[in-house]
Amino acid sequence: MTTSLEHWVLAAVNILEDPYAITIRKILRDISGEYIRLGPIYSALDRLEDRGYITSWMSAGTPERGGYAKRNYRIQIAGKLALKDAVTEGIPVLETILASGRTA
Repeated sequence: MTTSLEHWVLAAVNILEDPYAITIRKILRDISGEYIRLGPIYSALDRLEDRGYITSWMSAGTPERGGYAKRNYRIQIAGKLALKDAVTEGIPVLETILASGRTA
């Protein structure tokens, strides 16, 4: 079973192209108006990856990031199915997030 934050994070990964934690936090803040700390987002991402809903990889470092790499995420079929189930269950925030980008 996924938590509300996991649903939000999974939906954000679904609508963004290869996001990383900062871009996920930004879309969640834009939609909810609430500031979400990165720690819980990273924990949710780890749990979602452990369940096979998303995958991650380290991208090459960029000059804007001082040469540091970032971990990007991509939704998997199991994650898309979990999102569809969550929307069917009537989790309202998911409809808002998914409406702002591509659907599950």
